[in-house]
Amino acid sequence: MRYTITVWMSGLAIAGVTLFGAPRTAAAEPPEAGLSAEATAPAPEAKGTWLTAERAAALAREYREKAAWLRSLGGAELKSTVLRWTEEEAAHYAAEAVRLTSAPALTTPEAAHFRALAATYRLMGGATTKAGLVARAEEMARRYEAPVAVVRPPETALARHLRYGKAIEAFWAR
Repeated sequence: MRYTITVWMSGLAIAGVTLFGAPRTAAAEPPEAGLSAEATAPAPEAKGTWLTAERAAALAREYREKAAWLRSLGGAELKSTVLRWTEEEAAHYAAEAVRLTSAPALTTPEAAHFRALAATYRLMGGATTKAGLVARAEEMARRYEAPVAVVRPPETALARHLRYGKAIEAFWAR
């Protein structure tokens, strides 16, 4: 048993060296003239801020172009999950671009509290989800959200037809 594990590990190491090459160490070279040896530290980025509306729109456009290219290949690519994945990514980033460009939703302090509570529960793991704590906190957040004004579409003949159907057609036929 020990022999087969050793042989397997040796084969894995040889395959790794063959595929990726042996590790190389760079020789210490003096810095070139005119270049500073000190590098400035990059500014720390806040988590989750890499996606802006412009970046999301660019990613959506990129994924749409890739999906169009995959569709143009035809054959097996049409049945491939890669095409479906690229279309889903394009839709996701397009929705994110719309979300980032739209006005922020009005939230009450209570709704913000319950949203934060739901996020905390999610970080705790599956037990809180299983116990229903996440769902309960999200429901409370929805309950305390500011009401959204619903704008009714204008009344048109098409809207009346779609709502009442044949009765309106019979009325107009008279």
